Amino acid sequence: ATVADGAADTEGSPSSQPPPPYPGPPGLGDHFKLKHMDFMPTCLDEGGFLSHPKYDRFDGCIELANQWLIENPQVEVKSCESLEVRAKGSKVNTDQATHYEYGKARSFFVRGLRVWYGPRHDIPVGTLPQQIGYLNVVPGSTNTGGVFQFPDFEPFGQTINRLNGLLKETPIPGRILNLETQDMKYHGTWTHQGVDPDRSCWTQSGETTTMYLFVIRVFYLLGPPVPEEIGVADFVPEMISPPQGIFSSPQFENFSSVMTKARSWAEGHLRTVRLINIQSFDVKVHRSKFTGAVTIDSQRASHIEHGKHTTAFIRIIRLVYGRLRGGTILPPPLPMVLSVKTFVPAILCRGGSWGIPQYESLRDTVRRAQVWLSLTGVNVVSAETISIRMHYGRISDEGAETTLTYHRTDHGSYFLTAFRIYIDGVYEEPSPDLLPPPPDESEFSVDDFGCCSVM
Repeated sequence: ATVADGAADTEGSPSSQPPPPYPGPPGLGDHFKLKHMDFMPTCLDEGGFLSHPKYDRFDGCIELANQWLIENPQVEVKSCESLEVRAKGSKVNTDQATHYEYGKARSFFVRGLRVWYGPRHDIPVGTLPQQIGYLNVVPGSTNTGGVFQFPDFEPFGQTINRLNGLLKETPIPGRILNLETQDMKYHGTWTHQGVDPDRSCWTQSGETTTMYLFVIRVFYLLGPPVPEEIGVADFVPEMISPPQGIFSSPQFENFSSVMTKARSWAEGHLRTVRLINIQSFDVKVHRSKFTGAVTIDSQRASHIEHGKHTTAFIRIIRLVYGRLRGGTILPPPLPMVLSVKTFVPAILCRGGSWGIPQYESLRDTVRRAQVWLSLTGVNVVSAETISIRMHYGRISDEGAETTLTYHRTDHGSYFLTAFRIYIDGVYEEPSPDLLPPPPDESEFSVDDFGCCSVM
């Protein structure tokens, strides 16, 4: 484990239309442990033939979420995450399970907010609705680069140390919900505009060499300040089979094996600290041009995707925890046993020999997850949305267990969205008879979805 311990059809113009109303949560009589609500930025300009749409900034999503929380005081926020969605012009669909990213053409993305929540029990009279805030921390540059060179940035651990200094000097007005590491496009290869963390839309092309910067985003619940110091532990998949030269590929352990290492570490280290959240994300795999030797640095704050070469990525696990300042010692908590449950959308139509498979909506996937959570009674630590790269429109045999993926520039890629629920405790799978039955593929045909398009 790598530890960074310091010890983010209506008429009228789009800008004149109010944002769509967000539905309220189920009543308190409805038994559920976890749901989510998405808040996407408002489209300010739909764009045209030669221009992309323009969207409101990310802080507008926070305002929408807080208004929704005011209208639904019975909701308890569990965690928040930045949500990247492949958009088609001004149309953004957060319920679609798959999306396609072009290789040679440009893909348009919009970044919004996903709030994971549950019911708020035993609310005292006069209790105010919860409200959320956030803080961005951009890694500091160690040199400005040049016309033909991207800048360099401080390691992730230094950014965490700087964040802890900021929190000590100016405490945030509340308790940290979660800390995410979000890769953001570095704009301006020649102009070096840098990264604007609150920018909510951008384009990217597989043929263009692009730098991405890992920005820290801290979400918190407004309230009395909690004097915490942030610590981070990274768990990187172990290479189980090294490449046999520059033209062969390495083999890495799967996601469950990495989670086992994180669980073992947590049992020994999370005794006097608070586990804030768990996140999995991709970091670049560097290979020597001459020997093919592999290096992985989870502390690196940026990576470059080359427009003319294949780029390899490895999925790591990052644990974020908080320690009270001032020498305050917490009573020893019960031993924490971390587990994970991944919910992948059920397939509806396999697409035939040349078509693209179709999957259930993410709304249906979450419903299945809710039943599972209710039956198992597990204690949820945090939740996240992940993207699984598909091979020619299909999931590999390992699926969500795969840790090594490749970004190729010669063709586009399909991605399948899934959910990971991190749990404190060991669970037993409930009887299949108690779970919602998977969709019957025989009820669907290729023509039902028009999924006969040739890739």
